[in-house]
Amino acid sequence: MKLRSVLSLVLGVLAVSGAGAQDEKIVEYAKVFSRAFTNDGMTIQTGIGADGVQNLAVLANSGYFPLQVKARAGVPSVLRVYTDKTYDCSRAFLLPDLKKQAMLPAKGVTSFPIPAQKKGSTLFGTCGMGMYTFEIRFE
Repeated sequence: MKLRSVLSLVLGVLAVSGAGAQDEKIVEYAKVFSRAFTNDGMTIQTGIGADGVQNLAVLANSGYFPLQVKARAGVPSVLRVYTDKTYDCSRAFLLPDLKKQAMLPAKGVTSFPIPAQKKGSTLFGTCGMGMYTFEIRFE
């Protein structure tokens, strides 16, 4: 099963890359993501809202998923990082290029505003140890 088809059900407009052995792990995280936030009154928001702000979502739990988020360039964004029973170093969250960092809660949602980015640019997210990473590509 391709990553794109699995996560499109959960994340809507987000796209991911990768294949092979990662597929099973991604499927499991998609299930956790879905269960954790659809039943708690927390809504996973993606796409561009009525306010013109682009909503992006990433799950932090033993890494970051999806590994690659595709976003529209030239639009201000909010990255929402979701956690659910997250007790590893992915809680020590960094967006180095924007000089943003936070210790994420074990369960919840933490928002990071992102100013409009140029087409073709990439922002990288990482844990405090640099062990887990993801990227946001602006197209």
